[in-house]
Order: sequence, then structure tokens, then C-alpha cells
Amino acid sequence: PRTDDALSGAALQIDEIQSSQGITSPALIDPLMSAGLSFREQGDVGLAIAAFERARHIVRVNYGLTSFKEAPLVRQLVQIEEARGNAAAAWELEQELIGRIYRSPDPRPGAASMLREIADKRVDVLERYVTGEFPPQVELGCYYTGESCRSGSGGSVKRALRDEATRYYYDVMRMIRLSEGSSSDELPELYMAVLRASYAARNDYGTEHQGRETLGAVSEWHVRYSAPLPVQMNALLQMADWDLLFAGGRKKNEAAFQ
Repeated sequence: PRTDDALSGAALQIDEIQSSQGITSPALIDPLMSAGLSFREQGDVGLAIAAFERARHIVRVNYGLTSFKEAPLVRQLVQIEEARGNAAAAWELEQELIGRIYRSPDPRPGAASMLREIADKRVDVLERYVTGEFPPQVELGCYYTGESCRSGSGGSVKRALRDEATRYYYDVMRMIRLSEGSSSDELPELYMAVLRASYAARNDYGTEHQGRETLGAVSEWHVRYSAPLPVQMNALLQMADWDLLFAGGRKKNEAAFQ
């Protein structure tokens, strides 16, 4: 019932705006977004796509072809295609979304969460690949080096996915620092996401060093911003566990013990 009420309200608002301001009024964008979300919740994918696409057209008419205002609508379309299992269409739309995120100047409300979502998906693809799967995104993104996008060095795929995800995570950190400051609670989470990507591609010789640097940055953040002592203790325990994970000699064991 709540979905039906929201959809009826959006439809009424759309009719009123069209009657008073015209069919390309920018005031239509938000109610069309609401209608699309309601259609998605009801499972009416075709109508959801139609609502989002119409909103995209209105954004372009009023704000140009490269406006970041279109990004939330593109994000919805990416999610719809992913849910339908249409990896190629979702990938193409996601590339457009990435372009909008990087093309638009700050501030860009929502850009950080969008980019983090994409980074998380790259790490998910990486983790699936290292366990023996072959996600379609590996070929769509042409993560193999060389002439073919379908085969090649597995190490190159892991490094490329790790590097792309890591780059996005650090860009998200920069956006958060600009908008919320360096004390944002999201920053330690993002450092741990970087560590997750590094560990998934751990055949790389620098994994141990990079991981310990990342964990050190998390620990320093918790100390600098006076996190509760149990949180600071947990950060140190994670560093010790990391040292033991890669322990191959007395010096590393001693570092963990210290």
C-alpha cells in the first residue's frame, strides 16, 4: 500500500507540473525518479526504465548532455540491468556513470557513494575470479593484457582489477575529505576495503608491505581521532594478525608479538 500511495502521489505531481510548467520542466525530474523507484519496488521493470529514461531526457534538455544530475538515474538503470542478468548493458551504463562522476566538478552529492559501489563490485569480481569463476566483467573490461580480452595472464587480471578498485577507493576518500573532513568514520572502512582488494590479489609481491601500511593508517586514524580503546585495540590486533599471516621468519614473528 505504501508503494501504491507513493506512485499515485508521484503521478498526480507529474500531471500537475506538466499542466502548469510543460512536459520538459526540470520540476518533473524528482517525481519521475520517485515513480521509477516505485515501479522497481513493484517489479514493473519496463515502466521503471521508461520513467528513468524520461527523467534523463529532461535533465539533458535543461542541463546539457554531461550534467551530473543524470548520474542517479544512470545508477538506477545499471542496477536494473544487473538484476536482469544483462551484464553487457549494465557495464556500458556503468562506464557512462564513471565518466559523469569524474567529469563533473566538486561538489557532487552522491558521487562518493556511487564510486564506492563500483569499487566494491570490482573487488567482488576479483574475488570470484581468484576462486575459479570467470565473471563476464573480466572480458567486458578487457582486464587481460595483450591482444585478446578473453584470455591471457591471470596475474594481469588480478592486478588490473585491484588497481582500478584501489584507485576508486582513494578517490572516494578524497571526496569524503573534501565534503566531511578527515575525521569521517567512513575513511577507516575504505582503508579496509583497499586491504580487501590487496589481499584478493595477494600473489603480487608487494601485498604484505601494502597491507601493513594500510592497517597502520587505520590504526593511526583511530588514535588521532580518539576512537574508543577497544576499537584502537582491534586495529593493533589486525596488524599483528597480518604479520603472522605473512610470518616467514623470526623477525616477522617478533613484530607481531611486539
